[in-house]
Amino acid sequence: MSKIGIFWIYKSTVIGKAIALNDGVEGVPGIIDSQDNHADFWEQNREYINHFPELSGVEYYAVPRGRVLFIKKTNRVQVYLDRNLIRRESKLLISNFFEFDPGYALWKNDLHYTTSENELDNLFGD
Repeated sequence: MSKIGIFWIYKSTVIGKAIALNDGVEGVPGIIDSQDNHADFWEQNREYINHFPELSGVEYYAVPRGRVLFIKKTNRVQVYLDRNLIRRESKLLISNFFEFDPGYALWKNDLHYTTSENELDNLFGD
């Protein structure tokens, strides 16, 4: 059964947290999501530094990231992610990490997950 959660992709590796669908929450009716957020995970679960020491001091939003949700109505996984990740290799990495068939997922880029400096400046009002 597929899992849900948050992720980053760095050097063809998924960094993230996948949880069982049963452990998710339905904060929005019909959508099962993880309670985890990128900012807290990046700061509190720094095991990724053991593999990628160059990420020490890098902000969570500087690495391409996304979130996997489950949509009850369609009985499908929906993935929101940085547009830089909408390619075959990334989809395979993400689907393997979260244990779902990439062909049955809905893949949507989301400006919230951008790594573009211009877009980040606009989002944060700089």
